[in-house]
Amino acid sequence: MEPTKPYSSGVCHTIGHELDEIALKAGFQTREEFAADRESNGDKYWKKSYGKELSAAVGKRLESKGIEWEIDGEKLLFRCLKGEFVPWPRKRNNT
Repeated sequence: MEPTKPYSSGVCHTIGHELDEIALKAGFQTREEFAADRESNGDKYWKKSYGKELSAAVGKRLESKGIEWEIDGEKLLFRCLKGEFVPWPRKRNNT
């Protein structure tokens, strides 16, 4: 598999509704829900926290049940081995 949306760093990323869709599949909040929770507590700088917490939720899901995604009418199950998922933000000293 190869990413369809290259990023300047060479990794793939999701945008817009895709991010909300993967959040729900991972059992996490959408951006709107997360922002509402954070902003109600006075935190208007929630975006970096969202990415970090969403990454952790996606990693846990991929390493356990996996995430089912439909691509071109075919259902695919994405999984990874325990300890293989690299969360965002990636630490600079990791290889």
